[in-house]
Amino acid sequence: MHQNEADTQEDSQTIRFFQHISPSLLALLGLALLMPWLLTGWFGWYHYGSVTREAEHTAQRSVVALQEHAGSVLETHALVLHQIEALTGQQSWGEISSDPRLEGTLTQLVTRFPQLSAVGLVDAVGQVRLCNHGQHRGVSVADRQYFGAHSNGNVQGVFFSEPESSRIHGEPQFTMSIARHNAQGQFDGIIFASVPVRYFTDFWRQFVPSEGYLVPMVRGDGVLLTRYPAANNPRNLDINGPFLSHIREASHGIYTAVSQVDHIERINAYSQVKDYPIYISYSVERNVVWQRWWGDMAPGILITIVVTMALIGLAGLVVRRAQLQHIALTRWRNTASTLELEIKRREHAEAVLRQGQKMEALGQLAGGIAHDFNNLLAGVVGNLEMMRIHLEHGRLEAVSRSIKAAESVADTATAITKRLLMFSRREVPTVRACSVSF
Repeated sequence: MHQNEADTQEDSQTIRFFQHISPSLLALLGLALLMPWLLTGWFGWYHYGSVTREAEHTAQRSVVALQEHAGSVLETHALVLHQIEALTGQQSWGEISSDPRLEGTLTQLVTRFPQLSAVGLVDAVGQVRLCNHGQHRGVSVADRQYFGAHSNGNVQGVFFSEPESSRIHGEPQFTMSIARHNAQGQFDGIIFASVPVRYFTDFWRQFVPSEGYLVPMVRGDGVLLTRYPAANNPRNLDINGPFLSHIREASHGIYTAVSQVDHIERINAYSQVKDYPIYISYSVERNVVWQRWWGDMAPGILITIVVTMALIGLAGLVVRRAQLQHIALTRWRNTASTLELEIKRREHAEAVLRQGQKMEALGQLAGGIAHDFNNLLAGVVGNLEMMRIHLEHGRLEAVSRSIKAAESVADTATAITKRLLMFSRREVPTVRACSVSF
């Protein structure tokens, strides 16, 4: 039961301690616990910005390399087309078909440039008249987009078709083509060069280290030529989407947006390929940035957790120490108050005892004085009685002796009175030498 009472008293003292704890101490403890997280939060925000800027710089550097590669490939194809145009000139289709050197030249070009899958010439009605693949002669390509674009006169210069499957090996490819004109300046067919999309994707693979990266090549009107990784490729991009909106504003740049294809937020760096209406982009998913940031921050956050736990333990020790000091101080004050009350009680008892002793001493003194004075009065009264008797019998000498005896008694009473007065006034008696001889 005494233990329960002690625990209850300590609990009440603890409650009073927390009720009267210094606000500055609470603020200091709170600041000590928050400071590691504030520093970690500030560093995390700063490092996230650094990781984001690094991702943007990586995307910009990568898109420059991709643009240069794509530009060199497309320029090579354009040179091949113009070389064939120079070789054929304004020859008739009969002259072209009867010239065996042209087909050999086309075969050599394809062998020399592996990025070419097919090179040929098509007449004004859409029939292949010459190709590096001899079996294609007479095949109609009138249904192909690139032929329709030139025959309708909608294209000036090099045209890039949408990706289509090859009729030879079924491999996806897009076609670059230019129009031929006869001596009268009329449309007389096209010269085409087919480009397999794998030639680009094989090269792009080395720039895409892992999942979360994307490289598309898009025609200026939104037709997607190729994309790596090639998952769920749309045929056309939204004309009002973020990519086409940005290429209409600038030929190169960087932006962050949510893709309308797969609804993933990415950092996108893009650039126009040479002067062609072709744009290439290097995109980094925001999750890649978050993963990179988390990988860098995880050790720091773990250290912050450990430091916070240590600070919590230290703060608990400080509070417990302060609590124990407060309890000890309270107990000391209570003990001091108890001792002070006990001292006052004892002082009061001693004062009462001393007062009683004084009264007892005074009573004894008064009794002694009363006894002495009673004896003195008895001597005076006795001498007065004797004087009366002596006077009645006429013995004058005896009366004189009685008077002297009464005076002696009176002198003794006077001496006693003086000593009492000296005691009451705290006077120091005068000591002098006197003779004791009579």
